[in-house]
Amino acid sequence: MDNVELEFYIKKLKKFYEIKVIGKSVLGRNIYAFNKQYNENFKWALVSGGIHAREHISTDLIVLFMKRLTHLEEQKFNISFVPLLNPDGADLVINGLKNVATA
Repeated sequence: MDNVELEFYIKKLKKFYEIKVIGKSVLGRNIYAFNKQYNENFKWALVSGGIHAREHISTDLIVLFMKRLTHLEEQKFNISFVPLLNPDGADLVINGLKNVATA
């Protein structure tokens, strides 16, 4: 999953998560965090993926987990998902060098 596909899921998941841009990639793509706070006194868990370019499949798995979590009852922890930490690398592998060079 590249950043374009992830932005498609943002529209579907925004009613379940607080979504924030937490940074930009080298080529200026947004890096998103999807936060679910159940209680301000709970500890936070962080789930991140898409760190290395050729491991972009982890982004798909995290988004699948995020969709399933929307149907669960309140958890005993708050959770923050950062499914794609390296949008430039994912785009390079999925769409090729020409797409990255023109970003």
